[in-house]
Amino acid sequence: MDYHNVYNYHYNRTFYAVKSIFIDEFKKAKGKNRPFLSMANNILRQLNHFRDQKFEARLKEHAVKSYLVFLDRYSYYEGEKSEVISWVLENEALENFSKSSKYPYSSFIEDLAIRECLNEVGRHYGNYYDYYQLIYKHGCYHYFYLKDFVDCSFKGSLEYESMSSEGFDNNQEIVASFKGDDDLQVLENDDYKSQYDIGIKSLIGEFVNGQYLEPLKKPIVEPNNNKEIKTDDLKSEKQINVESLINQFTDNERFLIIHVLYKLINNDVKDEDVDYTNITSANLMKIMRLAGAFDDTSIFSQDSKNNTSYSKVAKGINYYGVSKRLKLLESTILKLQAFKIDILITELERMKTKHLQKLRIS
Repeated sequence: MDYHNVYNYHYNRTFYAVKSIFIDEFKKAKGKNRPFLSMANNILRQLNHFRDQKFEARLKEHAVKSYLVFLDRYSYYEGEKSEVISWVLENEALENFSKSSKYPYSSFIEDLAIRECLNEVGRHYGNYYDYYQLIYKHGCYHYFYLKDFVDCSFKGSLEYESMSSEGFDNNQEIVASFKGDDDLQVLENDDYKSQYDIGIKSLIGEFVNGQYLEPLKKPIVEPNNNKEIKTDDLKSEKQINVESLINQFTDNERFLIIHVLYKLINNDVKDEDVDYTNITSANLMKIMRLAGAFDDTSIFSQDSKNNTSYSKVAKGINYYGVSKRLKLLESTILKLQAFKIDILITELERMKTKHLQKLRIS
């Protein structure tokens, strides 16, 4: 079996299903004059819950070892994204998989691909709120890519500049900044196409009908005085948005945050990457919440010298190959900006500058 082909098939059909859902929900909300933020937060909350309650829960229940191996795939291999996925599915993930007639390896790959797609879409969507707000405002669904721009930030794209300009005309033609993803290809086989259509309808049905969603509980009203009782289950849109943004961090980004935090706490003034700065209690709480959400508990059972997660924390960006360091720094900085934790952003920017200087020298 070509495991990567199976993975791509399920990833792609999920992507197009979710894209259809998003555009449809945007149009429905716009037709009812809903505010963008309420609509956007609700979609993201539902997407994350759908991912966690159906797919991530099943992966952890039936194939937790293989699932954790896949999440840590870049510690096993260096290469292009598609190559690394293919290699780890053919080797380490398969080796750690417990065979079961009720949950075969093909089902594991399907759940994994859908979970990864939903996670990536959620990360992208949370980072591109301003871009999608303009699409929502103008109805420019031909700019609705649900993928990161490759060679520029979304604010530097022709699409964003066009929609932001005064007197914008939705019918005007521009040269798009967006470039397609070679990994995102729909299979042309007729059997796959029919399965693809069925899969989309099934996924959309489950998502839209709320089979795996956990709606916010309404406030309880006492019959005598109509006084609302506040509950912990009723969260503000701001709380929901914060939780969604926290969930966008990858474990590698969290390990890098811990690396910087450790140096700051120890006031390692000999290290050129770190400025001597006091961390406020509020910032410390925020950083611990951001960085403490990783799933790996192996540090409790393994010697630190043999622990991959520990090595990532201890070495920082030096753990990774040169080609991955800049990308990790930039993605971590970008996500931290939403939380305005300047002490971390400053040190990461310093590390980025030093890294770029080394690249120029070499």
